[in-house]
Amino acid sequence: MQVHDRGTTPRADRAGPRRLVVALDTDGAYLMNLCGLPTIAKQNPPNLLHVVFDNGVYEASGNQPSASDVADLVGVARASGYKRAKWVDSPQEFAAQASDAIRARELT
Repeated sequence: MQVHDRGTTPRADRAGPRRLVVALDTDGAYLMNLCGLPTIAKQNPPNLLHVVFDNGVYEASGNQPSASDVADLVGVARASGYKRAKWVDSPQEFAAQASDAIRARELT
């Protein structure tokens, strides 16, 4: 398994189809870089698990509040072409959804 920030995920195919690539994002970075989502979805890497942690702030600009309280982050992913996108509210739910996503072998 490799762990990357989303900036490297358009090259998930270079990791090889058997290697899982995990992209870690925060809500602020996700919202500031929406243009990358359709590009990733168009490439549709089956070995990419994209995880967004909603901490409610834009960390790069001094922890100002993000717009995640009004933006549907899952809806944005789906509208961008991600076939699988889920909210989770607990570590147990995250573990279950991540396991499902890894088994499914499709962009999540």
